[in-house]
Amino acid sequence: MIYFLHGGGYFASQPDTYLLFLLRLAEAILAQDLTVSIFALDYHLAPEFPYPTQLNEAIAAYEYLVHEMEIPTERIVVAGDSAGGHLVLSMLVKLHQSSSLPKPGGAMLFSPWLSLHQTPSMTAEMDVLSASSLRATARRFLGPDQADKEIAKTNPLLEFLDPTPETEWDAVLPSWVWITAGSNEVLFNDIEKWTVKLEKQLGKERVSREWGEKEVHDWQWLETMDEEAKARFLEKRGKCEDFKAVMKIGKIVKKNKLK
Repeated sequence: MIYFLHGGGYFASQPDTYLLFLLRLAEAILAQDLTVSIFALDYHLAPEFPYPTQLNEAIAAYEYLVHEMEIPTERIVVAGDSAGGHLVLSMLVKLHQSSSLPKPGGAMLFSPWLSLHQTPSMTAEMDVLSASSLRATARRFLGPDQADKEIAKTNPLLEFLDPTPETEWDAVLPSWVWITAGSNEVLFNDIEKWTVKLEKQLGKERVSREWGEKEVHDWQWLETMDEEAKARFLEKRGKCEDFKAVMKIGKIVKKNKLK
């Protein structure tokens, strides 16, 4: 079971925005002689529903999969892109803090948003996102009264680069984690820094990564968009090779024995 939390800065998108991506993801996994189901959560969006609405709904959906659908936690892989990756980590930390439920079997993070107060990468001008847009998105998500408070900058449920207190990643993360990002994206410095830290703490057998050379934010999803929509996002990127990046993900799942 892939439990998918979509991106969109917590204020945009919904599961059907990712329909082709999720279909291609399922196809990639089936190509590895594995069976798979995908559950994509349609959580409420900011600013009408600010934090922690999305976190509470993500936890409730995980409880639903385990208790109502009776899916063993070790067979659940939680996945998310961009803000969805942020929500994945927020959910995992919350499960560790206050839930009796076991953590899921694995996690896949696509260009995860790790810090709401990030430092832009040197190549950020090549990305489809900008640092200023991310700052505005953080304020929309948290609400204007919370966005500038120090607690929002260090809260372990919101901040994954430099949380206070330090997050116990060994206890929080599943038995395997796969992280991917594009070298031209605004979030790349943060993602690389955090991934290297995890590799040192947990080992490369548990934490694996794939960097897309000269790729932009969330490029695996972008490559599944129709040509008109793709053109709006990829003015600086060049030609996109349809579905090749998504098809690689099936091998990642097979390697980690999702059955």
